[in-house]
Amino acid sequence: MELINKNAAKEIAEELIGSIRTKIADSGVNASGNLSNSLEYVPTDTGFQILADSYFPYAEVGRPSGKVPQDFGKILAKWVEDKHLKFGDMTPIQAGWAIAHNIKTYGSQRYRDNKPVDLISDAVDEVMPEVEEKLGRMFLETVNDELNL
Repeated sequence: MELINKNAAKEIAEELIGSIRTKIADSGVNASGNLSNSLEYVPTDTGFQILADSYFPYAEVGRPSGKVPQDFGKILAKWVEDKHLKFGDMTPIQAGWAIAHNIKTYGSQRYRDNKPVDLISDAVDEVMPEVEEKLGRMFLETVNDELNL
């Protein structure tokens, strides 16, 4: 007996992704749209998984000091451009490398301030009442169908 069908899992996953995208937009952590656009769901045998770019956890809690990717300055230069930030007379690439050096040495500001942005839990909490209601209806329909009621 299948308690949740693939279409229902897809619908729930899409609702959750929509809620996460809203949280990302509201929190201001999505400069270019890449983080939001990276969200996708993958069906599994037990429901679904939600996937995102590997830097998603850093968007939530920040990044500690230490080793950084080799092209981190270039990545941050793109972020500087996307956010239309100005750092005196520095070009975006110069600013990107300066920020990369700071993060490597001290960690990101969000990490240092210990001010995480809760994107997942808040999104889940927001959609769960509707999901629970939907799952309850589906379960009752499945039981009724199985019992031929």
